[in-house]
Amino acid sequence: MPDPRRVFPEQIHMVSARCSERRFFLKPCKATTEIFSYALARALELTSVELYALVVLSNHYHAMVGDPKAELPKFTRLLNLLTSRALNAHYGRGERLWSSAPYSNVEIHDEETLIRELVYLYTNPVKDGLVSSPEAWPGLHTTPEDMGVRTQLVKRPEYALFGSTTPKFWVPPGAKSPSAYRRAVAEQLHARERARAEGERIRQPRTTLPAELPLEIKVPFLIEPKDREAFKRRVRIAVDLEVEEIHARRRAEGQTSFLGAAKIRALTWSDSAGDSFPSFGRNPRVASGNQDGERQSLLRGLKAWREAYRSALAEWRAGNRDVEFPLGAYSMRTLHHCNVATEPILLG
Repeated sequence: MPDPRRVFPEQIHMVSARCSERRFFLKPCKATTEIFSYALARALELTSVELYALVVLSNHYHAMVGDPKAELPKFTRLLNLLTSRALNAHYGRGERLWSSAPYSNVEIHDEETLIRELVYLYTNPVKDGLVSSPEAWPGLHTTPEDMGVRTQLVKRPEYALFGSTTPKFWVPPGAKSPSAYRRAVAEQLHARERARAEGERIRQPRTTLPAELPLEIKVPFLIEPKDREAFKRRVRIAVDLEVEEIHARRRAEGQTSFLGAAKIRALTWSDSAGDSFPSFGRNPRVASGNQDGERQSLLRGLKAWREAYRSALAEWRAGNRDVEFPLGAYSMRTLHHCNVATEPILLG
């Protein structure tokens, strides 16, 4: 069986998810930005999760989030579900949008690790050779300076899933050329104008989703209020140094140019970044700046938690409904309402 996912309260996570077959379903454009922003704001509204940093690339995203009440699975389910339904309606497709592999969440336990993972998140488009600086990425992204400052109202997109009659960029069946597409759209608009002029009833959007939602970028709760500005400066310095190192490595390898925003926008959503065969590499669950001491302690704690979970699960399956699961057993707590410990496992 796969390893159970541990979800502690008051925990910071680096969350990542990629598109099916590495296709460019999230390629930077007006539609993907509006849809993902609204889905993200809705998922944040319905949970206690806090957003600290984000970058949405063409076929995957990274988000640094805080989880005060252990609701990370609910947050990712809402975000990915609403995004996939809306983008599938926009693209006129019905298959899965996200990879069949589960999303990744890496626990962050200290400030140094938090900075290192934030640097990875911010510089991801540069590392992949897409743009020369994090700020040049044309898709949805945040910067270190946004933490604790950036708040915006995200309007509900005007697409079929959100109450419209057809997707905003709906391509009529049989419209195989730009001119045929323009003619079909013009005919649709003229039909609506004639209906209004003749007093016919125009269907209004039917949805219970809010017309607009706030999207706030917060400062990680690991950081004391008095240290927040200094923390943001440290992150900015680390990001700039990493960008310089990436440029130096690329020059040493003879790579002097980046793909650029124009070519990125010109990508087709059905294109892929390449082979989607799984790498079978490690999927880390914890991260620490101390590779020798603290990280080994965290891994021992994770191993002990998994053993306690499996032991409790075996008893529960045998009929003992009073067995206590370790703190962090999200699915057993929310789906089956099992007894869950209130304190973490202490290593001897």
